[in-house]
Amino acid sequence: MNPTRLTELEAENAELRARVAALTAEAAELRAERDQMRAERDQMRRICDLSPNLIYLYDLTEQRNVYGNRQLGESLGYSPDELKAMGAAVMPTIGHPEDMAKMPEHIGRLLTARDGEVNEIAYRCRRTDGSWRWLLSRDTTFDRNADGSPRLILGVVEDITERRRAENELRSQADEIRRQAEELARHEAERAALREQVIQAQQRALQELSTPLLPIADRVLAMPLVGAIDPDRSRRILEVLLEGIGAAQAQVAILDVTGVREADAQIAHALTRVVKAARLLGAEVVLTGISPVIAEALADKGAELGDTITLGTLQRGITYALGRTASADAGAQRPAMPGARPKPWQPDPSLRSAPRALGSTPRRSEG
Repeated sequence: MNPTRLTELEAENAELRARVAALTAEAAELRAERDQMRAERDQMRRICDLSPNLIYLYDLTEQRNVYGNRQLGESLGYSPDELKAMGAAVMPTIGHPEDMAKMPEHIGRLLTARDGEVNEIAYRCRRTDGSWRWLLSRDTTFDRNADGSPRLILGVVEDITERRRAENELRSQADEIRRQAEELARHEAERAALREQVIQAQQRALQELSTPLLPIADRVLAMPLVGAIDPDRSRRILEVLLEGIGAAQAQVAILDVTGVREADAQIAHALTRVVKAARLLGAEVVLTGISPVIAEALADKGAELGDTITLGTLQRGITYALGRTASADAGAQRPAMPGARPKPWQPDPSLRSAPRALGSTPRRSEG
């Protein structure tokens, strides 16, 4: 053989050996990568299989799952044969009608979603025993078509039945607490209203006790006063006395101040107003039980009582009033003689002295 040709063949052989070695190394590398990918795939599949959630890939074009770590129906107790019989109508068959009506809107959001955007939807599915389980699906775009529209949707489904039950229980408890709070507030408002009614009733009772108006006889009233007289009580005295005079058509009203120990301008003003107002209603006011202190105060304050009758005790005031009304009744029963003048009433002779008027002579009231 030509030595030159032999040399060329040996060179080609060496080159082929080198290429074979490179290909062998490349094949080994590819096998290693393949084994690694298989290991990663098996690991990922094991992770998916061990996940408590349902993980799936849904093809929007074919409208079917192209991958699932488990069948949703199986987790709800359905057998493979039952699922096979349902076919593509699995979700319409086991899904709650109210929730399935929301699916088109959810699919619409997925079709316009950006990469990485997650859309959620909660729905109920019926188990084989007839009970309903709440499921929460979190979906995102996994792959797109050439035109950029979503093709595959990656979804993760979680059973949230217990969470929903807990939320409902908490909501029920919150509603019960709110109801009890409202009921407590209502009871508190009722108690407050009752307290206010009691307070008002007590105030009315105190007002009545502070301004007692006693019917002594026909057209004769008496109001014994005890304690201090402030502006509010002064108005109350005037109001009660005038109402009583009007209601009873009283002719004489006895105002007994035996229990009033302190005298000031307020008392003088109150007595003056009572006397003037009663006269406007046609009634005569008789003051009884005026103490030296009150008499001095009335004189010092210039009380304009005019010819108001004053007597030392309530008993004498009652006697005077009864005589006054008796005389008026007798005069009304006897026909008047032509040209005769009415005879003025005279006090009972048993009284130690005749009643007198305040104003002209500042004397101490009879005791």
